[in-house]
Amino acid sequence: MKDITELNNFIWDVDNFSGIEQYGVHVQGLFVPFWMLVRFQLSDFLLTLLGYGVMSDSVKRMSWRDLHIINAYRHRLRAEKADVLFLSPSVGNIISTDGSVENIYHDAFIRAFSAQGKKVLVLEQTEFWQCFKKIRATPYAYSLTFMQLIRKVKEHLLARFIPLPDAEVEHFIKCLDALLAPYLAERAAVLCQIKIFLVQQLRSLRFRVGMWEKVIRMVQPKILMMQDVCFGGAAGLIALIFKKHNVVVIEDQHGIINEDHIAYRYGAGIINKPLFTRFFPDYFFAYGSRWLESINIDMKKMVVGNARLTQAQQGAKDSVPIYDFLVLADSERPQLTNERLAGLMAVNYRILFRPHPREWSVVAERYRDFLVQESFTLDQDRDIYRSILKTKIVICFPGNFLSTVAYEALALGKPVVCCRDHVASVIIASKAELSPYIYQYEHIEDLLKDLPVILARSGHADLNLEHFYHPDWDKNFVEVMQTLGL
Repeated sequence: MKDITELNNFIWDVDNFSGIEQYGVHVQGLFVPFWMLVRFQLSDFLLTLLGYGVMSDSVKRMSWRDLHIINAYRHRLRAEKADVLFLSPSVGNIISTDGSVENIYHDAFIRAFSAQGKKVLVLEQTEFWQCFKKIRATPYAYSLTFMQLIRKVKEHLLARFIPLPDAEVEHFIKCLDALLAPYLAERAAVLCQIKIFLVQQLRSLRFRVGMWEKVIRMVQPKILMMQDVCFGGAAGLIALIFKKHNVVVIEDQHGIINEDHIAYRYGAGIINKPLFTRFFPDYFFAYGSRWLESINIDMKKMVVGNARLTQAQQGAKDSVPIYDFLVLADSERPQLTNERLAGLMAVNYRILFRPHPREWSVVAERYRDFLVQESFTLDQDRDIYRSILKTKIVICFPGNFLSTVAYEALALGKPVVCCRDHVASVIIASKAELSPYIYQYEHIEDLLKDLPVILARSGHADLNLEHFYHPDWDKNFVEVMQTLGL
C-alpha cells in the first residue's frame, strides 16, 4: 500500500465484498454490522502506516481525558421535551465578541428553529474535566447530566462479562486479512489493532444503545441534528438508534468533502443494502452544491450554506490584518511542521500559528522553540474566521487540506498557500476550478522567494465561490423548514 488512493480502493473492496453483511450482532432489536463499527478506524490505522500519524503517541496523550459526558444547554434531560435535538461538537465552541459562548456549527440553526417556535435541546459531548467547571453559556444556560458517566461506569464494571460472538469476530478478521493481502504484505499488527477495537465496541454496544434509548424516551424529539453520521462508528450507531424510533436524522457539513473521502463515498455493496444504509442520515445539509457532487450515499441532500462564514464575510471589509500569515499546523507530522516553521521564522515575518485541535495537549512541547520568539504568536482564538481575517496570507501545511479552511480563506479574500504533498494535491485536483487560486510549493525555500509577491496581492476578485458556499442562508433555511414539514 503506497498511498491514500490504494488505501481507499481497499476500503471500497471491503464495501463491495458480497459476504460482508453477514458479520454483525443484534442488540435490542437492532442489527449492527461489524464493518460499520470499524470501517473508519481501520482507515486511520492504515493511514498511520502511510506516514500520516493521526494515531501517534504524542497526540494520544490527550486521549485519557476523552471520557465524554453529556452537557445539556437550556434544559436538563428530565425537563421539557424538545422538537429538535442537537448533538453539537465541543470543538466548535467559540467565545463571541460579547463574551458569550456559541457553537460555530450549530448556533445559527438553533436560533432559527427557536425563532420558529420550536423547542430545542442541545447536547454537547465535551472533555471530562470541563464538566466540573461552572460555565455560563448564552443563549442557553449550561447544565450537566451524568447519564454518560453512568454508562462509562457500567461499561467499566460489567463489559468484561458481556458474551461475545468470538467465532464471528474471527471469521470477520480473516475476511479482512484476505481482502487486505493484495495491498499489504505485513498486516498482522493492523488486524490485531482492529480486532481489539472491534471487541471494545461490541462490549460497549448494549450500554450505548440503552443510554440513547433513554434519551429518546425523555426528550421525544422529532429531529436529530449532528455531524459525522456518514463516518459510521459511534455517530452512525446513534443515527441507527434514533431512526428506529422514527426520528428524522440530519447531518450538517463540517469539513472537506471530495471524491477520495471514504466517509462520503461508499462501494455499491454498501449503499444498496438496507442493513448498512440505516446508519446514514435521512438528510445532509451542505455549504454548497459543489460539495454534494462528491457524495454517493443515497439520502436527501440540501444546500443550506455556512451562516458563520457569511457573517465573517460581512465584516471582512473592515478588518485590518495584524499578522503576515496564519500558519495551520499539521498534527500528523510534527517534525515536518517544525522544519517548515523554522524556514518561515528565518525571515522577519509576523506569524500567527494555529495548532490542530488534537495537538493542544502537546503544543508547549512540540513548538517550545518558537513560542519564545517575539514574531511568533500562538493562535488561541477558537473562531477560525476571526483568525483568518487577522492575517494577509493563509499557509496550510500538509494534512490541513482535509478541512475546508483553505476554501473559506479564499472566500474571505485571502491568498492561500499549500505546502504540497500527495493528500493536498489529490484534494486540490478534485476541486479543479480552485486550483489556480491556491499556491502550491514542494520546498519552503521556493515559497520564501515568492512571499513578497503573494503578500502584495489581496485575494482574487474574479473568484466566485457560490457553488461552494451558498450566500443566502436565511432563505435556504425557510426551504428546509418547508421540506421537513415544520
